[in-house]
Amino acid sequence: NQEFKDTYKNPRIDKIFENLLEEFKPDIVHFQHLLNLSVNLISITKKRGIPSVMTLHEYWLMCPRWGQRLKDDLTVCYEITSSDCAECIEKMFVINPDGNIVRALNSLRKKTGFRKITRKLSLIIMHKVDGKAYVEAMEERTTYIRNILSKVNMLIAPSPFLRHEFIKFGIHEDKIIFSDYGMNVSHYSHVNRKKSERIRFSFIGS
Repeated sequence: NQEFKDTYKNPRIDKIFENLLEEFKPDIVHFQHLLNLSVNLISITKKRGIPSVMTLHEYWLMCPRWGQRLKDDLTVCYEITSSDCAECIEKMFVINPDGNIVRALNSLRKKTGFRKITRKLSLIIMHKVDGKAYVEAMEERTTYIRNILSKVNMLIAPSPFLRHEFIKFGIHEDKIIFSDYGMNVSHYSHVNRKKSERIRFSFIGS
């Protein structure tokens, strides 16, 4: 199980990013997402005096369950609360005062013969933490991310609804704009559409 803080704070990724900034020396940084990276990349950019823009594609910054806003039973989280999020992260991540223990266990798990014992030790660690700790961990994550998002020069929301949700999350409305995904439809002007009784759905994305 992954240490919860490691899902949004990753010093190793921070160091790689700093090296890339040093190598390429960009005039501006455009973030597309930070899932499986490190939210601190925004702070690093700010400290170097580089303007930054971020396009918001999903809700991971407010929902640690991969930004899906869904519970285990697929119930939609219309409102995001720390208590509801705590129930999710308790099943998905480890919270431990010493994150190094969790990282060491994860490293051992990859080695032959250690998988079973590390799984049992992980469960012991998880059961030592009460439910309140998960609520506090979620509140800490939310405060940390809100603070760092304030350092972005501009946030772009590709839908009015997404913009509204991030304003509710605590982003100042002057910092976030709506800009729809652009597509030049003239490339498809020669396509002749035909009526059909069959309904077709197309999903393009990840």
